[in-house]
Amino acid sequence: MSGLKERFDRSTTAQVVLIFLLALPIAFVSRLYEEGEPVWRSLLRAVAIGATGAVLFAARQRRYRRRVGGRMDALVAAERRFRRGEVPEDHAEREAMRGLLAERRREMARVWAIAVFLGMLTLLPVLFLLNGEGPAAAVALVVGALFGGWMLWMRRRNLRRLDHMEKALGRSPDTRAFTH
Repeated sequence: MSGLKERFDRSTTAQVVLIFLLALPIAFVSRLYEEGEPVWRSLLRAVAIGATGAVLFAARQRRYRRRVGGRMDALVAAERRFRRGEVPEDHAEREAMRGLLAERRREMARVWAIAVFLGMLTLLPVLFLLNGEGPAAAVALVVGALFGGWMLWMRRRNLRRLDHMEKALGRSPDTRAFTH
């Protein structure tokens, strides 16, 4: 499985295709509350959502690659080490890892972003209820609760990984490598 993950990490095309595939069900959920909506409009919405996701993904990858020296293979190696908790021995790789950690820490400092997203997940079932769509509200509530819980769990897990790697690299989490 880790070999598949590593190959997937190296292929930006595969990741963008996955973004578009994930955008399809998101776009078609809107058909629950807009009966009679043409399929082409849902497909257009999926393309717009996918394109937005792909642009955001590409910008994030570019920032990460810049932090590790500009090469995709260096980013994949640093990401693998980060996930596994392996501390690089080479001084240049350690500095690249510190840069990647600083970028990740800067992103994780944006607590407002997760609060806005969780607010949107909460608002969707309310809107369904106000529209008289009880079953859609129940589905949105369950899916939103599961997805929101998963997001919070992943955030906590990544913060622990950041703390662990910063300590292992010789930098305490109290002296963070980012500024606001």
